[in-house]
Amino acid sequence: MRDKGPFFLHGFLAVDVFLKIGILRCLPTFAMGIVIYRIHGHPLFQQLPAISTEILLLLWMCIASLPRPAATPALDTIIVVVLSPMLICLLIRSEDKAPAYSTKPHAPRFPEN
Repeated sequence: MRDKGPFFLHGFLAVDVFLKIGILRCLPTFAMGIVIYRIHGHPLFQQLPAISTEILLLLWMCIASLPRPAATPALDTIIVVVLSPMLICLLIRSEDKAPAYSTKPHAPRFPEN
């Protein structure tokens, strides 16, 4: 029998379990990325509205901070499969550049001795 270390969970190594769950979580996102890449050159993609980047980022923050008292797999699925790809398509279609506060690298400040 294996040593019950910090990564041992219900008879399996937790790393194995989390790796499998992580792959399952990546599949819908990867598939939607392929779909977005393929429709990028389509004429219907150009008909999407051009919305300001700040509004889309604000909408993303609102979706990410929805208060949920318990696990909501249906809502999480809708967010991952529908809302996130839609926001990404709108961000790609946006004619604005990224806000200055998100692109300007900040120099590290070190204390002087």
